Amino acid sequence: MRTLVIGCGNLLRGDDAAGPVLVRRMWERGLPEGVRCADGGTGGMDVAFQMRGVPEVILVDACSSGSEPGSLFEVPGHEVENLPPLTGINLHAFRWDHAIAFGHWLLKDDYPNNVTAYLIEGGRFGFGEGLSPAVDAAVDRLVDLLLVRLGAAVEAAEPSLPRPQPVGVFAFPRSHLLAPPSSDPDLRAAALLGDETAGAATLPRSAADAAGTSLLDRYNAFVLAPSPESLAAIEATGDDTFTILARAAAFAHGLIDDLPESGSLDGELRAVVLMTAAAGLFERGDARAARSLLVEAAAAAEAVSPVFAALLELQIAESLPAEAACLAIDHLRRAEKLASVARLPHLRSDIWTRMGTLHQGLGADGSRGPLVEAVNCYQKALADGITQDSAPACYGQLQNNLGLAYLCMPTREAGDSLRTGIAVQSFRKALQVYDRDREPDMWASVTMNLASALQYLPSTHPEENLAQAVEAYEQVLEVRTEARDPVAHARVLLNQANALAHLGIFKPAIEKLAKASKLFAWHECREEAATAREMLDGIHARMDEAGP
Repeated sequence: MRTLVIGCGNLLRGDDAAGPVLVRRMWERGLPEGVRCADGGTGGMDVAFQMRGVPEVILVDACSSGSEPGSLFEVPGHEVENLPPLTGINLHAFRWDHAIAFGHWLLKDDYPNNVTAYLIEGGRFGFGEGLSPAVDAAVDRLVDLLLVRLGAAVEAAEPSLPRPQPVGVFAFPRSHLLAPPSSDPDLRAAALLGDETAGAATLPRSAADAAGTSLLDRYNAFVLAPSPESLAAIEATGDDTFTILARAAAFAHGLIDDLPESGSLDGELRAVVLMTAAAGLFERGDARAARSLLVEAAAAAEAVSPVFAALLELQIAESLPAEAACLAIDHLRRAEKLASVARLPHLRSDIWTRMGTLHQGLGADGSRGPLVEAVNCYQKALADGITQDSAPACYGQLQNNLGLAYLCMPTREAGDSLRTGIAVQSFRKALQVYDRDREPDMWASVTMNLASALQYLPSTHPEENLAQAVEAYEQVLEVRTEARDPVAHARVLLNQANALAHLGIFKPAIEKLAKASKLFAWHECREEAATAREMLDGIHARMDEAGP
């Protein structure tokens, strides 16, 4: 026997039964090898003799200090200086301080070298009462803590942690879970690539799924159902790897405030701790330091977990400011290469989409090169599996972005005029996703883009296209009303008036421009108001040229 757990107290007096109840629950759960339990409330003399020559003794008792019921206190035996007089000891009502005093007196040199008392604050001590809910829960927490702590001595006999682990690949909290040694190696390898089915087969889905006695099981249970007591129990094992990982998970859950440190960890385990610390730095406003940790994390994960490294590169790109678009594109290119083996749904499509958005931003001034790159990226995103059925929101956004990129591209060659037709097709595909009633703002935005494209679409029947544009603008006016957003309403009027003027329908065009001009002026949009007046002047000039 290496450890003796003694439960002190009276089973018949409410919360005073905490010690004996704990002993019974430990028996029910199963004791680690070398651990024994004793009920110290019924046979004090026998318990004292059982302490002889035991390396470690743990005493559990209730206390009444005025703290919140269920509070747990740990008191190392050497800190107890004022022991009770031996004349006050009742060997049929053994308490924790009695055990220390009587053991010292009786055992002398055979007294244990390591004695610790755990005290649970009680709330009621009436005769015949059961444990209060708070104390009952505290007993369960202490049972968990002791079983973890006492089981640590045989932890070395457990199979080693298989590497690499699929940490960081799935969303939190699954990003911190570990696959057990018993899991199928092929499934672990697939989970490492982001395979959802393999992940479900190798990683627990709830704390109940992780119910086991191994340190890995207790760690996974903590990740899925964290508590300060569970964290303390894992730290008490002295295992550096699980302690570091548990503290990282605790930080991610908000249980502790100190940024996690990766210590001696390497590879993907080091990367997940660095990623967690980076998230904390972002929250604290230190983006530069956070990105530095993400770069370090990506380097640590790249060789053993390329999909995790790709996700880290994606995070770096997303965190960069707009003026660093070129640097962000470089990180996305690295992410795309690393993600070539990924089985995560739409990861590569997401990378291509983000890369296209950055290129499109660089081409906002009309530069052809970045817009061509944007189009290529969007097409690759669609080719990688983004469809209207599989990912409707992404599909709609991609088609809208693709249409805008085509529409903004400067026309240099005769064939370039066909791009406007492709833009119209893209906007129509996007409108198959966006519903006017469910997503009015996005629907209105895409419909505006379609109407603009129709105005400039090369065709043998331009009047037909212009009429469609006028009708599209009319529908948008019903969503972007003057009451809701007067400036947006005025912009729609301006565009609709332009289409009407091209059709030669001047009177309605003038009415709409006059209203738009007033709205712009009222809301101090001076440049747009000036544009409306110039268009009015142009229409009047055309009418004068045409004559009565």
